[in-house]
Order: sequence, then structure tokens, then C-alpha cells
Amino acid sequence: MKSKFLSLAGIFVFVCAFVSLVPSRAVAQEGELQVIDEVIAQVNDGVITLSMLKRETKERIEALKQNGMSEQQATADVSKHQAELIATLINEQLLLQKR
Repeated sequence: MKSKFLSLAGIFVFVCAFVSLVPSRAVAQEGELQVIDEVIAQVNDGVITLSMLKRETKERIEALKQNGMSEQQATADVSKHQAELIATLINEQLLLQKR
């Protein structure tokens, strides 16, 4: 029983080592730049990123849906006020920097 366990453990270690050495298709080629996030506004030394805007947009859509709006209505409403949302994120960043 013990030797069977050791052989399974050896196979597991081999598979883990092999998988870690095989390059993934999602990884950028050596020397290529890979965009991780995009800056949409710079606020002094801070930034507002696209992922921050998407997260806030998603949270607002969910809040509107909980208040009875359909997905389409909520998405349209948040999209219509996207400039205000960006301004709010900038103001929040300024308040954080002021501290």
C-alpha cells in the first residue's frame, strides 16, 4: 500500500512539474507587452482604471436591479450617466489623496 501511495505521489509531482513548464496560450510571448488594465484618468499621483469603472458600473446596475429595474433599463441608465460616474470616481480619488 505504501509503495502504491509513493508511486501516485511521484506521478502527481511529475504532472505538476510538467504543467508548470508548459507555456500557456494566454501568456504573452516573450518581449510582447500585455495590457493588464487601462488608465482612463490620472488624478495627481493616483489613477482611475478601466477595471475600477467596470466594477462600479456593475455595482450600480445590480443596485438598480434590486430596486426593481430590468437588466436592460439598469444598464441603459448607468450608461447614460457614465460621465457622472467617472467624475464621482475622480472626486473619491481626490478625497483619498487629501487625507
